[in-house]
Amino acid sequence: HEPAKPDALHPSAPPDATISEALGVQTNNVAEWTGVVEALKLAQGELAPTNEEGDRIGARFVDGKVIMPECFRKAYQTVAAGGYIGASADPELGGMGLPDSVWTAVNEFIMGANVALGLTLILGRGTGHLIETFGTDEMKSLYCEKLYSGQWGGTMCLTEPGAGSDVGASKTRAVKTGEGRYKITGEKIFITSGDHDLAPNIIHAVLARTPDAPPGTKGLSLFIVPKIRIKPDGSLGEPNDVAVGNIEHKLGIHGSPTCAMVFGANDGCEGVILDPATPIAPRPKVSQPATISSVTATVVRWIKRIPFMILVAVFVPIAFVPKLVVEAFTSAEDRNFFSHPGIDPSGMLRAALKDIGKVVMGHRPEGASTITQQVAKNFLLNSQVKFSRKIREAILALRLEIDFQHT
Repeated sequence: HEPAKPDALHPSAPPDATISEALGVQTNNVAEWTGVVEALKLAQGELAPTNEEGDRIGARFVDGKVIMPECFRKAYQTVAAGGYIGASADPELGGMGLPDSVWTAVNEFIMGANVALGLTLILGRGTGHLIETFGTDEMKSLYCEKLYSGQWGGTMCLTEPGAGSDVGASKTRAVKTGEGRYKITGEKIFITSGDHDLAPNIIHAVLARTPDAPPGTKGLSLFIVPKIRIKPDGSLGEPNDVAVGNIEHKLGIHGSPTCAMVFGANDGCEGVILDPATPIAPRPKVSQPATISSVTATVVRWIKRIPFMILVAVFVPIAFVPKLVVEAFTSAEDRNFFSHPGIDPSGMLRAALKDIGKVVMGHRPEGASTITQQVAKNFLLNSQVKFSRKIREAILALRLEIDFQHT
């Protein structure tokens, strides 16, 4: 998808300043402006009418496969045919080469018109961007154009049962079988667009751990795992032992399938490591270390480099965070946050009773961590599942509560 030539576009003049300001896009480039205008028309005319019907019908799980609302099919194909998925990607890899600012405006229109379908579209771009940034030339030529054109879909597979906010506890395994190739086994949950019938293949970006890898996030690598195996010439081969266990029942965004994924249930799932040049792949350079700040904006501690992410953080005083956001976060993570002294004895007792059964069954025990304990663990300790670490975590949480205020 090469950028269209200005003489073939309309309007042929720079945008009216009033319209440009209303859309939040500042550009005098006719091609860029036309892309924004056409994306707005597409969002209004094709995507928005499918939003209500898509949410009412929802994604369905039938015979081990995810069936998307029928009205999504044409809308998906129209967005893909317009080149909007890879609008800002390298033209040599199937993109249009437009600035990120233009793509951001296009994405806002798509998400505003139909967020459920928009999530499926944006994940293809995200997976393609990962491969474009960190993959080999062979991987780029094999995957990127099809992801950016919407021929294939994409996902990000990080969360596991028992490894949500503590991603370092992930247990999905990757055992090397050949040069750069690995056998993948494990389960992932809450995977947006983990399966659907809008594209014949879905490319999963999967966090997994090799047998000799160190514990925690340092031992995780990123693997590219297709739903259908891909032949050297780019055509599709046999299924890759990637299955959907179920889809979540949610309060909203019903047209977006949130999937539980199973990799290698029959010992036949294969993936490629994203960056074979490094033991932990990929590990991009972080341009500037982020900070954790107290309410007075005093720096508490530098965050270490985080694999797979380029983190840009801005300090926001707690006074400027909406009350509903604070209440929603604490109710989900730590409902007694404003009353306990750093540890929650009632939560620890509940977890202990549940862990007795988990230990008997050979499952990983839960930690019953408060938000303060999570801060202590993630920035001052490690993710080892040991009672000694848990005791140190509790002591540090009590000290943090003494030294720092909640509000």
